[in-house]
Amino acid sequence: MEDIESVEAAPVKHMNRKMFKYFSRLYEKHQCKILPIVVYSHDAKLDKPDNFKVEFSFLKVLEFNFLMIQLRKLPWRKYIRSNNPVSAALIGRMNYTEEEKISVKIEFSRMLTKMQLDSARSSLLTAFIETYVKLTEDEEVLYRDRLKQELTQKEVEKLIEITTSYHEKGRE
Repeated sequence: MEDIESVEAAPVKHMNRKMFKYFSRLYEKHQCKILPIVVYSHDAKLDKPDNFKVEFSFLKVLEFNFLMIQLRKLPWRKYIRSNNPVSAALIGRMNYTEEEKISVKIEFSRMLTKMQLDSARSSLLTAFIETYVKLTEDEEVLYRDRLKQELTQKEVEKLIEITTSYHEKGRE
């Protein structure tokens, strides 16, 4: 059984307590193994605990641990060969330099052309990358020029089909 719990997009004070509460509620409802994960997508440097404890000087009552993923610490190039839509959506929040911004968007475009997604899912992923990887007008020109050089003709055609659908949905 998979259950995805959406939390907040901004940093939260006492996230460790919140994670324990979310976990407890899900466990009470489903009575199965649950892997608790918090994904931080913002730029702030984090020094937060990845556990929650309840203890006394004489007894440790509870120690709850969870995975903590900070997207800005992940190298984006490690995920560009993935066929996973979540990886594609999140590379725009991963660790890249300002000079790599156009490359991030090109590799996202390549990933998008290789996935067999319907237009709604393609549009959703495109919206993510458009939100998180903002290009100036000059960078957009460079991006389009490099696309023609770095993608195959088939990939370019597929991308045109996807982006046309995305822009049509935006007009509705």
